[in-house]
Amino acid sequence: PIYNYVLHLVLFTASYVAMASGWNILGGFTGYVSLGHAVFFAIGGYFSGMILARYGISTIVTAPLAGLVAAAFGYLIGRITLTVRGPSFIISSIALLMIARILFDNWEFIGGANGVTLPVNSLPVQWAKVPYYYAMLAIAAASVWASYRIKHSKFGLGLRAISKDEIKAESAGIDTRFYKVMAFALSAFFVGMAGAVWGEYLTYLRPNIFLIILVSANLVLMSILGGKGTIAGP
Repeated sequence: PIYNYVLHLVLFTASYVAMASGWNILGGFTGYVSLGHAVFFAIGGYFSGMILARYGISTIVTAPLAGLVAAAFGYLIGRITLTVRGPSFIISSIALLMIARILFDNWEFIGGANGVTLPVNSLPVQWAKVPYYYAMLAIAAASVWASYRIKHSKFGLGLRAISKDEIKAESAGIDTRFYKVMAFALSAFFVGMAGAVWGEYLTYLRPNIFLIILVSANLVLMSILGGKGTIAGP
């Protein structure tokens, strides 16, 4: 039991490392604090979870695809919400979370508020958590590596310029709209991947696990306490 408990703790930590590192691309580098990132956590979890429930394909296989679906939603949502900045953006991200919660609670296909029970893997109890453990560690490592690469790239320099002074960044020739929307999509990608594996690990999906403001608040807190805009912070 102690071994399983340690696995759970590391897995849980790795999931938040991945998500906080993802969030940091938008919140830390670009300076846009979003409290709606639990939406991408849910999109990833439900996308891979429904494929698992319907076709029996493990979420570990479909996690990158779930990340891409979350990124696509991030791109679309970013096009709409990133026209405002500051407190208005924070409020619009909370509104996004509330809209998603109402939608998921009433969507019959995904089980509504009751959610969906997922099939349990066939491994013996002491090994059951191991695949998700390695998958989540890999996602965490990928997100930290990606945020390092982004920070030390021309794209990352553009994001930091937007964070410092958006109007000056624009006048310096940075396509701020494109940069912001891409940062939003990238940050959604890692949160979506973590959500995919987390759903199968829990063996059930329910809106009140994924779509709560506490998940988003944790990401923000981790980044702020560790150091917003740094690699090691989240």
